[in-house]
Amino acid sequence: MKRWIIFFIPLTILWCGSLPPDYFQQDVSYDIQVKLDDENHTLSANERLEYTNNSPDTLNFIWFHLWPNAYKNNNTALARQQLINGRTRFHFSSKQQRGYIDSLDFKVDGLEARWDFHPQWIDVAKIILPKPLPPGKTVIIETPFFVKLPEIFSRMGHTGRHYEITQWYPKPAVYDMEGWHPMPYLDQGEFYSEFGTFDVSITLPRDYVVMATGDLIDGDREYSWLDSLAAEGAKVAALSKKELKVWRKKQMKVQRKRDRKAKKHRKEQAVEPAQRDLKTLHYHQEKVHDFAWFADRDYIVQKGSLTTPELNRKVTLWSAYLPKNAELWRNSLEYLHDAGYWYSKFYGDYPYNHITAVDGDLSAGGGMEYPNITVISTTQNKTMLEMVIMHEVGHNWVYGILGSNERDHAWMDEGLNEYSNSIYWEKKYGWKAPLNVLPEKLPRFILRNADFTWLLEYSGYQSRAFTRDDQPIELTSEEFNLRNYGSIVYGKTGAYTYFLHHFLGEATMFGALHDYYQTWKFHHPRPADFKNIFDQHVDIDLSWYFDGVLHSTDFVDYAIEDVSRDSITIVNKGKLKAPLQLAFCDLNKNLQVSRGWYEGFTGSKTIPLENPGLCVRVDPYEILPDIDRSNNVSHRSCVDVTLIADKPNYFSFYLGNLIPIGWLNAYNRGLGIGLQRGTFPREYFDYSISPAFDLANSTFIGSVRIEGNYYRVAGLDELHPFAGYDRNRGRESLYLGGKFIFRRPIVSDPWTSLTIRGWRHNFRNTDIFDPQSWQTDSPITSVSLELKHFRKVNPLLKINKQLSIRYATNSKQDFAGASFNSQITWRMTRKYRLGGHLTATRVFKNGLSQYQPAAAGSLDPDFENYVWDRSAQGDFTLLQRQFVPGVASMRVAPVSGKTNYNTALALGIEIGNLMRVGLFADFLYTPDNLDIDGDLYHQLFSTGLSLDLNLLKIYVPLYMNWAASANPGSRVWRDHIRAEITFNVDKLKSWR
Repeated sequence: MKRWIIFFIPLTILWCGSLPPDYFQQDVSYDIQVKLDDENHTLSANERLEYTNNSPDTLNFIWFHLWPNAYKNNNTALARQQLINGRTRFHFSSKQQRGYIDSLDFKVDGLEARWDFHPQWIDVAKIILPKPLPPGKTVIIETPFFVKLPEIFSRMGHTGRHYEITQWYPKPAVYDMEGWHPMPYLDQGEFYSEFGTFDVSITLPRDYVVMATGDLIDGDREYSWLDSLAAEGAKVAALSKKELKVWRKKQMKVQRKRDRKAKKHRKEQAVEPAQRDLKTLHYHQEKVHDFAWFADRDYIVQKGSLTTPELNRKVTLWSAYLPKNAELWRNSLEYLHDAGYWYSKFYGDYPYNHITAVDGDLSAGGGMEYPNITVISTTQNKTMLEMVIMHEVGHNWVYGILGSNERDHAWMDEGLNEYSNSIYWEKKYGWKAPLNVLPEKLPRFILRNADFTWLLEYSGYQSRAFTRDDQPIELTSEEFNLRNYGSIVYGKTGAYTYFLHHFLGEATMFGALHDYYQTWKFHHPRPADFKNIFDQHVDIDLSWYFDGVLHSTDFVDYAIEDVSRDSITIVNKGKLKAPLQLAFCDLNKNLQVSRGWYEGFTGSKTIPLENPGLCVRVDPYEILPDIDRSNNVSHRSCVDVTLIADKPNYFSFYLGNLIPIGWLNAYNRGLGIGLQRGTFPREYFDYSISPAFDLANSTFIGSVRIEGNYYRVAGLDELHPFAGYDRNRGRESLYLGGKFIFRRPIVSDPWTSLTIRGWRHNFRNTDIFDPQSWQTDSPITSVSLELKHFRKVNPLLKINKQLSIRYATNSKQDFAGASFNSQITWRMTRKYRLGGHLTATRVFKNGLSQYQPAAAGSLDPDFENYVWDRSAQGDFTLLQRQFVPGVASMRVAPVSGKTNYNTALALGIEIGNLMRVGLFADFLYTPDNLDIDGDLYHQLFSTGLSLDLNLLKIYVPLYMNWAASANPGSRVWRDHIRAEITFNVDKLKSWR
């Protein structure tokens, strides 16, 4: 293969592109007067807009977006999408919490216009023009409108008297060379709007701080007030952390006193909003495609400035945040300044007069961008706040000024912006600077080396591509699986564009981006337009990026296959022909001798070595999104581990993550260290080793587990063979098996899994096992087959089915049995869930007491679940008879004695609320005899209360037909209180 290096690429002379000859875009000029009623949380408004038809077509109608109607009922596209994605808050909200737009009366050039809603969406309407609109002509469209603001379920609404007014006015859909683009409002999927001019007059009570798109007209009084607030904000930002905490408490007290006084005054005086002290603020902005505003009476304000790097323009910076987040936001001006500066360097100077960020209650992600202004939701720490502010400010360029169609080509704003975020982080903090995404209270050694691109872009994409669950980048927003929207649109685009940047070189990349910006600012570029700019700047074939990366799920996995004295063979296990960088290193001198770029390929290639004996590293700076980096080096010279979770170093002998562990139950008190590899990021093979010392018994305990991970092989969607060794709780076990998963690619349900396991148990200390329930006199061999099926009938109704077959023997006795279990979970209302199960059990050979089914469920004979006290002799009474679900599942039935059976049918039901308190009832029928304290039963019935504490559920009986006289508080009653610990040891061992 011909070896080539990109450093020969000449810097393209600045080339100013031009728009395609058939390009056009419409123009809209808005004049809106709006009044906020903060008593009823409504907007009353009038809109007048001039719509200019710059297309070559005569228009007979105009599609309008009425996006506040997205919050009207459960049948909107937004409501359906949120429910599909598992968000139920809006679905169960009340009418009072919801919102809408009405009182519309469209007139076109003074004539009544007929209009109707879209046949699918009530947040889109078609306005029939009284007269056709020829090319080059303008019409004036007017309408009043009224908006009931919802609580904040997505991007628009209010929380009390905090207001986020976005996507709030009637807005024409885009008409371009592809035709009309009417679209419903969505969470997953953003917007596409016409550029124009906005004149917006906002009337509201005088004590509100307002931050908005555009500049104030005749706003000296308001600017003077904001300047005074900014002076106070600077003093607040200068407080120490301790002083700020005291100030915040005083401020919250003042706010509560003010709100109580105002409420009392309104009640006594019946003051209407119209009679209150109001102000009207007039905002003007040209060359934008949206207008948003935010209002709160308690905003802390900071003010700063930015001088743009090319034209030395002065830009004002504003941040407005809530007192509760004062410590987090104290450096917000720095983040605004640096984002504005670096994006101006990447693309071109910021063209507007201010950049603003506000603190909010956004529910559709970490932040949301609008022209000049962005709203930021709660973040974990200051680093993440900077990252989100930087990301959202960056959208002023990619989507704001370069107004691509976010709904159809989401990568052009989110993906390119994510790439720009990586470059920002690199420029400001250095090469491969780590990103702290953890809450500030967590130790910083976790993810200490996790740099921006690896953590936010590569890792998510790698996990989806590795399992073959990714999707092509060039899809519409709503076509993406929820997990892929972030991992692919943001992650894959960002990671591969970051790689493209380093492949082409900064001068070439920034030259193309500047040209893209200058050519397409204030216009609507499409993917082909972005590609055409690069074609003008680069004389290298980039089809691997523009075709392979954007339009396919092809991946790259370069691996070193063979190394000889004078050559190296590299294979690409994927189909993407991305360029390949190799570094040649002298490990003895810890020195990189040379490096070079090679043309991408599929299959295998042999490359000669100029200096024999050198170590070869594929992608030495780990920039290429290679889905398996563990095979990218020919020789390794040192051993490396990470703590808890971190970015692996595959150029060393990477052993995995070291994790402190503890074994804790009624018998063991173990402390040790776990070593785990293969699940983050994903690999074809993972393992966990967890040795510990048992302080209670002065012996070593622990476990070892290995597992393979294969996807889309031999007609299977997933294949996971596994084997392991476990020594604790008075025994040692060997096991092996395999898990076969059948599901459609991309989606997580429905799925079916078949798991086959085999165990060999050797009991070392039989004293800890209750002899009534356990036979431990000789080793036991056990085999099980477990078939599971999971399906969401709809987002509120889930069904789990499981068929289990088990055989066990200790050479003296045998057990053979089968059980079928079906579980249903139904989210009935916002507060209540209903769950039920049906279990049928049949035993064919009823030896080996620990395998025999009992009314209270399984004794977990193969140690698959965490059980605190298998001896029933510990000090923790509640967990002496721990409930393990999966067989008959009578939650408070006896566990010991002769409560086993050969055949049974069990039913259970539980209704619980979001406070995690529930009411359950269980029924079991068997033709066999259940001996409870000498009395025989064929039917058992119980009811009681459940308390869900996440990993721990506690069941308290109210009535039991076998102990009907047991009074609450009595010993009999206390003995029937049960606990369920709901995590699985099998999963715990490999931290999956």
